[in-house]
Amino acid sequence: MVLQSGHAGIRNLVFAFFILLVVAPRARAQGVGLQGGGSIDPEQFYIGSHFESKPIVDRLHFRPSIDGGFGGGFTLATIQAELIYKTPLGQSPWTFYQGGGPVIGIVRFNNERDVSGGLGGTLGLMHASGFFVEFRGGGGGGPNLKFGVGFTVRREKKTP
Repeated sequence: MVLQSGHAGIRNLVFAFFILLVVAPRARAQGVGLQGGGSIDPEQFYIGSHFESKPIVDRLHFRPSIDGGFGGGFTLATIQAELIYKTPLGQSPWTFYQGGGPVIGIVRFNNERDVSGGLGGTLGLMHASGFFVEFRGGGGGGPNLKFGVGFTVRREKKTP
């Protein structure tokens, strides 16, 4: 863990992520969305946003996200860069997905920042409408366990 006293590095990282969210839909991205829920260890509520790419290969997607956790006397920003693999559930509108990737956690407590990194994993179910429910677990950079729900807005394909 590294104690950060300057704001510039974190501000630049968050700015770069939001630029990705703004530019990504113009690059024919599959979707952007919001998620929220609760976490265990630390016990917090969180809200965040994500970008989901078109399939990179087969059903493998890139899905970076950023969440802000509140409660327990401190705030926690979690930045994740996940690869997720989707498995359709037969003729159902539901799809199972799993994946993982690196996680950066930025804790703010009493005007001090602590930055740490680790790996995280995700399991979830998503509906064709964009609604999803998921569990995230990890070590190092963020909460040990998160449960959340969210919605992804997908770009519709236009037919001629």
